[in-house]
Amino acid sequence: AAGFATVKEVLSGDTLVLVGQPKGGPPPEVRVTLAALQAPRLGNNAKNSETKDEPFAWASREFLRRACIGQYVSFKVEYNVPTINRQFGSVQLTGGSKESLGLLMARAGWARVKKDADASERGSEFDELVRLSEQAEQQGLGVFQKEDASAVRDVTYEVKEPEELLKKIKGSPQPALIEYVRDGGSFKVMLLNQMTLISLNLAGVQCPRLNGGSDGAPEPYGPESKYFTEVRLLNRDVYVVVNGVDDRTGNFYGQIEHPAGNIGTELVKHGLARAVDWSMNWCSLQDAAALRGAAKDAKNARLRIWKDYVAPKISGDKSFEGIISEIVSGDTIMVRVGTQEQLAARPWECAERRISFSSLRAPRLGARSRNEPDQPYAQEAREALRQRILGKKCTVSVEYERAGPEGMQPRQFATVMCQVRKVRKNAALVVVEDGLADVIRHRAEDERSSQYDELQAAVVAAKEAGRGMWASNATTEPVQRRVVDLTGNAQQARGHLTSLQAPKPGPYKAGEHRAVVEYVINGSRMRVFLPQENMLLTFALGGILTPQTARSANKGRTATAAEPFATEAMMYTRALALQRDVTVEIETMDKGGNCIGQMYTKRGQERVNLGVALVEAGLARVNEYSVNYTPCGDALKREEAVAKRKRLNIWKDYVEPSAEELAAAKAAAALGSLNTMTVCVSEIVNGSTFFAQDQSEASVSKLKAIEKELAAIPADAPGAGEVQISKNTTCLALFDDGSGNKWFRAKILRVVPQGGEEKHALIRYIDYGNEEVVPPSRLRQATQSSMFANPGAAQECELAFVKVPGLDRDYGHEAAVALNGRVFDKTVTAVLFGKAEDGGRLRVALRTGEGEAAEDVGEALLSAGLGYVDSRSARYARGADEKKYIAKLNEAQEKAHTAHVNLWRYGDPRDDDE
Repeated sequence: AAGFATVKEVLSGDTLVLVGQPKGGPPPEVRVTLAALQAPRLGNNAKNSETKDEPFAWASREFLRRACIGQYVSFKVEYNVPTINRQFGSVQLTGGSKESLGLLMARAGWARVKKDADASERGSEFDELVRLSEQAEQQGLGVFQKEDASAVRDVTYEVKEPEELLKKIKGSPQPALIEYVRDGGSFKVMLLNQMTLISLNLAGVQCPRLNGGSDGAPEPYGPESKYFTEVRLLNRDVYVVVNGVDDRTGNFYGQIEHPAGNIGTELVKHGLARAVDWSMNWCSLQDAAALRGAAKDAKNARLRIWKDYVAPKISGDKSFEGIISEIVSGDTIMVRVGTQEQLAARPWECAERRISFSSLRAPRLGARSRNEPDQPYAQEAREALRQRILGKKCTVSVEYERAGPEGMQPRQFATVMCQVRKVRKNAALVVVEDGLADVIRHRAEDERSSQYDELQAAVVAAKEAGRGMWASNATTEPVQRRVVDLTGNAQQARGHLTSLQAPKPGPYKAGEHRAVVEYVINGSRMRVFLPQENMLLTFALGGILTPQTARSANKGRTATAAEPFATEAMMYTRALALQRDVTVEIETMDKGGNCIGQMYTKRGQERVNLGVALVEAGLARVNEYSVNYTPCGDALKREEAVAKRKRLNIWKDYVEPSAEELAAAKAAAALGSLNTMTVCVSEIVNGSTFFAQDQSEASVSKLKAIEKELAAIPADAPGAGEVQISKNTTCLALFDDGSGNKWFRAKILRVVPQGGEEKHALIRYIDYGNEEVVPPSRLRQATQSSMFANPGAAQECELAFVKVPGLDRDYGHEAAVALNGRVFDKTVTAVLFGKAEDGGRLRVALRTGEGEAAEDVGEALLSAGLGYVDSRSARYARGADEKKYIAKLNEAQEKAHTAHVNLWRYGDPRDDDE
């Protein structure tokens, strides 16, 4: 046999292993001993029987190894010795000097010539070999030199104390020689400084086994993996970095450093090995990242062991940029995605994607609606993320997703990179480094974070430092969040109003609090948490109205669609306030227990009033009733005028008022800067409380349309008595208006027991305000949900700054009669002073007649001694017009007081606190 091959391995100073060119797999090999030469034998530990080197055996092998390992050579087999199953021949270098390796060894004296060999075993170079060997012997070269202690190595073939050796060499590059390749990632390595033979496995790498298949057959690509490593490392000078040892087997783990690169990374990159977690902790973070990246590339290219790999299906873009808009939990966030302009000025045009951190598990938050406790450190994990990454720009790389519940979008897992304390890092590290989350132990085939090893290293560091859940005194019991919850409890909320508005020490003024927005209900209404008070409450922005969001049917309430720009307003508020640290100023509270006031947040680095910002963006309008009672009223009006002029959003169809409308506004200004409206008083409750219907053209036409629709339902139509009598349920009720029974819209105020199981209902006719107790037979459900699409036409009102006795007190009945005679069923002018303290009734001044016959009803009642000025509400009067009106009321009251009329007949009827 003859041909060309590559020197794969040098077994001794006279024997080599040659390999041909690979074709569809590992190539054939041939073991060739140089003809007529004999080099000293190397010792070994075969079959646990240790033998030492013959003198100069190591030096002889090293001389030949350095001369030809990895070289392309020509060879010729000259004879075989069947008894020892060996082939003998000549091997010649093909490059440079093209010298024969046999002649090279004889000239250097590192192998002896078998001069007494038979003629058939001498080979073609025998005579030249003899000449060169004799010359070397005369010169005392190679094996012919004088023996000394260095002629025989002192080799350690079995490490008795691997831990002790590890301590000496851990982490430092050690010069070494690869003596044997067991498979692609397992080696016998000679540490040259220690002359110690160790078993070394590549850390973080697992190659297919050569005997791991069925019936002991090689696993797929096992031989290819071994060949890949052999031709690059076998008998090569390398440096090894040992980082760990398996206590059970005594095998060391580490990396092999070679000028051409990292063999572990190359194996993985070519699809001949897997990156595995169980030994990855013996890699540096840099090497681990390289292995993960190589594995990802090999998978995507479906190379070799990954030929059947199916990439994870990912919905939407795999990589995108955005702003972190919400922290859902310690491992899940919401990211707002859009252009820079959209993110800054039009967040409602952006999409929001729910992203979970790859390979991370944080403690779970309990469901507040079910009163579930939190897992330990769940709140701390979410708060850490809220304080450090909320509102930051980020880059999201989606790595895998898991199927969600039926009908839900799949849950996406990603690595999120953002700026954290001037360093761009994986956002998941925020909670891991603080000991507030753990890393998931994945199965070998599972997808995982591209920075999995950094996360694991951070967990180890947190455990060593005893942070968070890894502290020695860390709690393991569920945590029940104890918060004073004022949402949905109006009575309890009103009980806290005084303390919420009271002055307190520190930089905050009365009614001002530091808060965090927990949830955005609509553009102007939120749930906020006050940390210092440990209180959760509903907060509404004062002085503005935002479009109403869609409402579902509930307890008799019909479903309503969202008003135009309701979603845009809510998204704008979410962008500026959700989960942000804000300042709230509590001005008052409505009858539902919702605090009303102003909220200040940040837009970039600018501190802004959220209500003013909404009006400025054309996403809210000024509340004509309450704008005069908020300190930023002028700013709201000014920004609304600008938004109207620019026709922004809700003002896109705005038309400048006509000359007639301007004239009407000028006439109204004669009554002062306060807003006015024309109303018809439909019901008198007592001397200061009544119901009124707006007489604007739009309101009147709506009421007529509703009554026309109701009139089409016969009084005896089927369906009566089928209403479930419960509080706040809306329904239709029969009422005799003098022309017979007709159906009117109504609301059940409360249930009235009648003995036994029979129940009647106290109802209010919402378009007129009158109340009565009726049996179920006079009630029915609305035939169409659209019948309740519009609110009741009758608005509950009270005379502004006027207080009259109750109907059960002296002169209470007279006051009610006087009010009834002046305004009931009459069209009058109402001057609006906002809403009462309970947030429900409008505070108005009623004016009847025109010109000389004009009369203010409140002044008339006070002049008649049937009431007095409500000093409590007058104390909080704002603006010159209100104070001017209160002054007129005081004049009227003083006249009655001086004349001792009615209430004033026997002195001052007011309580001490009035």
